[in-house]
Amino acid sequence: MTQERDRVVLCEGKRDVRLVEQFYELEYAGVEVDRFLAEDVDHQRVRNFERRKLQNFTERRNPYDVLVKSENGVENLEFQFAGLCNVLLKQPDYEVCLLTDLDKKNYDHLTHGSDIRKYRELLKQLDERIQSVHEGRAYEIEWSDPHAKTSVQVAGEATLHSKQGPVGSFDVLAFRSDLEEASDIRDGDRDETEGDKLRSFLASADSRAMTRVL
Repeated sequence: MTQERDRVVLCEGKRDVRLVEQFYELEYAGVEVDRFLAEDVDHQRVRNFERRKLQNFTERRNPYDVLVKSENGVENLEFQFAGLCNVLLKQPDYEVCLLTDLDKKNYDHLTHGSDIRKYRELLKQLDERIQSVHEGRAYEIEWSDPHAKTSVQVAGEATLHSKQGPVGSFDVLAFRSDLEEASDIRDGDRDETEGDKLRSFLASADSRAMTRVL
């Protein structure tokens, strides 16, 4: 099986990147995946490195089908996406997916177990971040409730709008808690053990929401 369009997947951390890489190894034949880890780049230089990586990814001679990026935490993920969304989503050559968690402290005011409400709050906060970064440019995002759900994940789609109309759409894949809980990864697990647990998770029905957006 081969995917129809190239993809940029933005994640919170290195472990998410590893999950996405293993997903493509298991699900698709011949798909080449490139990675970018913000944790490995000086904070002041991340934005320039990111732009260069994206530019290289869109070049005709680019050998990769997927670019998966770790932003070193949810705050950085929101900030980097907000800053680049108008560029990312205008590209006709690839699709964009955000991979994140719904276990953040800023959702604690929501009722326990209300994962759909947490999903809405996630997108509401992302919308506010975009409007803050692009103040005066009237960007906003619209979304509906998730179209795919498992016991540990939800997946949906959102669209960025400007005054002129839709800019582009992006997918959202969120763990109801986090990847570590979903795959039973624990502090102290060896690298090999962690890899085995990620593969076991991907082989389970719990990971099926990923096939809807990746």
